[in-house]
Amino acid sequence: MNYDPSQLKNRIKIYEFCGKSDGAGGVVDNWSTKDGYNLIISRWSCVIPLSGKYLYEAKMAQEEITHDVIIRFNKMLLKYSAKKLYIDYNDLKLSVDYIIDIKNEHKFLKMRCTVRNDKNRC
Repeated sequence: MNYDPSQLKNRIKIYEFCGKSDGAGGVVDNWSTKDGYNLIISRWSCVIPLSGKYLYEAKMAQEEITHDVIIRFNKMLLKYSAKKLYIDYNDLKLSVDYIIDIKNEHKFLKMRCTVRNDKNRC
């Protein structure tokens, strides 16, 4: 697939789960208020729900991947652990499984994601 900046039409926010202390030995984690999450960046993206052949391939590899999210390359994102990153896309919570620098060209990043319907951290 050729990636074109004109396809980046979906606004997303990328958060890191920080899980601040609740004062009683537990961790604050509230996705609806984003309490326990730090906003890293907001970017234009292309959000692609997996279907057909790609969804079948993900299932065969025993992955739970449901979406690919493409954004322009951002070196700062590579400093974070992908497993602590979450994407807010139209009130949909996407958990980032891993980040790929497409073709190692430093032009676009692909984030393979899983939908999280729970209200608590997975």
